[in-house]
Amino acid sequence: MEANLLNKISSPLVSLGTIPIDGISIPDGVSNVGPEIVIQAGASIGPITGSATLSAGVEVDLSDSAQVAVGFTSPSFAESGWTPVIKPIPFNIDAEVKGTAEVFVQFSAEFTVEALSTC
Repeated sequence: MEANLLNKISSPLVSLGTIPIDGISIPDGVSNVGPEIVIQAGASIGPITGSATLSAGVEVDLSDSAQVAVGFTSPSFAESGWTPVIKPIPFNIDAEVKGTAEVFVQFSAEFTVEALSTC
């Protein structure tokens, strides 16, 4: 028995903050143009694969001393030791799950433009 999640599932990025870098600004809130570093975090999981094996059964044995005697000159037939010994094989389950999970922090550079901001 097998099960698979072959696609990666990702969470939305969460903003952790920004670091402004000096740019060009016109005083009194008229305009501010410049780069900033944006910090975001996220997580993903997948692909995930799994399998399971179930087994059970029986073992049948005959004694090493089992014998049959057939008389050819005078018709006769004799047997002994042919009673089978039956042993159950215990029920067994083997399972395995493999997957990947990751948590990450992402830094990106963005360019911002602000115009006519109020204080």
